[in-house]
Amino acid sequence: MHSTLADINTLDLDLACLKQMQDLMGDQFKPLVEKYLLTAEEKIEKAHRANMHNDFKQLYKIAHTLKSNSASLGAKNVASIAEQIEDLSQTVHAGDDYQTQKRLDALIEELRNAYMRIKPVLINIA
Repeated sequence: MHSTLADINTLDLDLACLKQMQDLMGDQFKPLVEKYLLTAEEKIEKAHRANMHNDFKQLYKIAHTLKSNSASLGAKNVASIAEQIEDLSQTVHAGDDYQTQKRLDALIEELRNAYMRIKPVLINIA
């Protein structure tokens, strides 16, 4: 598990973007990171539940928010996976084939794993 900025994979976290946001936000940066940490895991769990209940409109909203929030902190992989979920949730409908549902399940699990890789670094920042 990653615990410092030096250890993080640059595919997971864009350190230049993170630094730019830190410079831009100043004193508000730490509260922003804290809020992200408080809400991201919850949003991932809500995404899982929305998919399980075929609530693809809600899944889209969650993925869109998570994509935007993650991108603003340089969490590139989380943002990219959230974007894939966002795109797929726009095209799927209740009753669609089982494979689409399984693909969304797999993407949500990838999303969870990507988040868990950056979480320790963000905790150290916050």
